[in-house]
Amino acid sequence: MEYRVLRLAHKRCEIQIEGLVQYDIYSEVPDIVKITKEFKVIKGKKAFDFIGLCDPWNIAISENVKNLLESNGITGWKAYPIDVIGVDVKYFLFEITGKAGMKCEYDSDGDFVHGTLAVEEETWDGSDIFYVGNTGHIICTEKIRTLLESKKITNVIFDGLETC
Repeated sequence: MEYRVLRLAHKRCEIQIEGLVQYDIYSEVPDIVKITKEFKVIKGKKAFDFIGLCDPWNIAISENVKNLLESNGITGWKAYPIDVIGVDVKYFLFEITGKAGMKCEYDSDGDFVHGTLAVEEETWDGSDIFYVGNTGHIICTEKIRTLLESKKITNVIFDGLETC
């Protein structure tokens, strides 16, 4: 199976949002939704299909992406509606629920060797989109890459695992 790392493309002028209520930036999406459903734009002017929050872990997807994933039976995710003040696009916090273990190489100090990350197939839950190990890397199948690229979804890129 071929896997891809799904990342924000960080396009020029993209909006980035933060919650109106402060929250633990290391919490998972459902905890954020309990705290706040209202977000404000903190930088940028352009609303793309994928946008970043002011934390390193969470992203939001447009209603267009949500509908596309649902209508194509994509597994391994949930979405929670949010309001982004002053933005006409409807957004959802994007929670990755799929999981797989990871394989990698370690150096003599026990540190992860960059570029050696691999999906541990025997622990993969079969989801189309998932986290690998506890890395925070969003991994997806080729099915997702093909789908999103064919529909010209904005502000998302797909890298090979060797980038991790």
